[in-house]
Amino acid sequence: MRIKQNCLVFLLFFFCSCCNNYENRIIEQAIAYLDNKPDSSLILLESINPSSFYLHKDKARYNLYLSVALDKNLFEIPDSVITPAVKFFSNRGSKEERMLALYHYGLFQNNNYEYSKAIVTFEKAAELANSLNDTHYLGLIYRNMANSFSMSNNIQSAIHYREKELQHFSIDPSDSLFHLCAQYSLAVEYNTNKEYQKAHATLEEMKDSLNSLIKDYRHALMADIELRLNDNPRACINMYKRVPEEYWNMFDYGCCGMAYELIGQTDSSDLMYSEGYKACYDEADSATLDYSKSRVLFDRGEFKNAYLLLSHSTKIQDSLTRATLSESVSSAQRDFFMSEAAFQKQRAHSARIRIYCLMALFLLLMALVYAKVTRVNKEKDHRLKELMAQQAISERDIYRLRNDRLSLISSYYSEKIRRIDRLSNDYYMSDSEHQKEIVFKQFKDSLKELNKQDFYDSLEKDLNKYNHSIVSRLREQVTSIRGRSLNITMLFFAGLSYETIAIITQSPSVNSLRVLKNRVKTSIMKSAAKDADFFLEMLEVKTPAGKNKTNEKQS
Repeated sequence: MRIKQNCLVFLLFFFCSCCNNYENRIIEQAIAYLDNKPDSSLILLESINPSSFYLHKDKARYNLYLSVALDKNLFEIPDSVITPAVKFFSNRGSKEERMLALYHYGLFQNNNYEYSKAIVTFEKAAELANSLNDTHYLGLIYRNMANSFSMSNNIQSAIHYREKELQHFSIDPSDSLFHLCAQYSLAVEYNTNKEYQKAHATLEEMKDSLNSLIKDYRHALMADIELRLNDNPRACINMYKRVPEEYWNMFDYGCCGMAYELIGQTDSSDLMYSEGYKACYDEADSATLDYSKSRVLFDRGEFKNAYLLLSHSTKIQDSLTRATLSESVSSAQRDFFMSEAAFQKQRAHSARIRIYCLMALFLLLMALVYAKVTRVNKEKDHRLKELMAQQAISERDIYRLRNDRLSLISSYYSEKIRRIDRLSNDYYMSDSEHQKEIVFKQFKDSLKELNKQDFYDSLEKDLNKYNHSIVSRLREQVTSIRGRSLNITMLFFAGLSYETIAIITQSPSVNSLRVLKNRVKTSIMKSAAKDADFFLEMLEVKTPAGKNKTNEKQS
């Protein structure tokens, strides 16, 4: 079942790859046309159905290069095209694809008046373009960053990025047109910032340009500078006459109207302003013309109308300034929150690293403790084995010593029995009656000595001394064994044979001793004594002396 599932997934992936091969070939062809034939590239890309892509990567790549083609054909990039590409290439894809996605997303933000967001996006794109050493796209990025700052009324930053744009477009000779446009844009920023000398010097560097469009824009800007810098209205008007009106902006209409007013042609001045109002694109353009015309009306003495126009211009400029400030504040807040989020992320990362380090340290300590405990346990086991071996040796020594002591006791009492045997033999071998009387008296004295209580007390003391207080423990644990039974039991504990015990106790037969011994065993077992096994074991013990005596009797 598992093999079937893997085969199905492989076939599905192979099918999707084959299905998108045609679209991918079209995208590659469109990429080849982007620089020289951007219109053909756009036509090829628009011929593809976006829903035909099965893989997110292919669809994101299609959206990315469609955005590039739209930009190169001077169309605005829609949100539905650029946003999926940015989301996909935000953390994957090649550096070039990520840079293109960020750059065109910044253009989309600029077109939607999100200038602060666009600046942040362009900065990220500039880092990638710099790592790729792509001077052309670095110039384009700095151009649009300057546009964002200019639209946010931050002229100093706009000039800074215009200079960087000019620097990067001057590296590659194929970017000569972009270099001229950068020079013109820089002159405009200088003019806006009232740095007329720098603006004039920048325009003088462009005077040898063969591009007619650049020449027209240059003449218009030079006309404005002539009026402001040299106070020469006629030269300003002559320069404006050389520029087609389709290239004019609100500054040009205002500047030309003011120039006509200065040479006394009020009708021409009013005509310029009326043409300018017709060409206004939004309230900002209208405010620009209102401010210029208010100055003209003030010079004419029409103070009321001048005040109304100036008031209207000021209100619009204030609203634009508030909007710009609001966007700047929101941008600052966003930057603060982004930096705070980055700081929190860094803190979380540092915390994770600390936790990992502590865990590693803890595991290391656990390993060391485990090794220490294992070593200690091995040492304890080794020591325990040594102690057990010593104990076994000690037990064997004690057991041997006990047997030696018992052998001595048995030999001692066996020697007494042999003495009685010798006396008996002397009695029967004696010829004289007097000698028999002497031997018989010694024989009776020996028997009396063996039957005295002092003899058994001495025997009990020896057994307790050399055999773990066996008689004292028997007295405590088995109370039914007393008197003659206890005396005979002590003789069995001493390891004496039945024959020797029969002579000492003057028993009628050996069988009577066996019966008594069985009774003693039964009493020990019935008493449930703690040392019953030890008592029963010692009842059966046979010392070498006892065995030899038994062998002698048997022989």
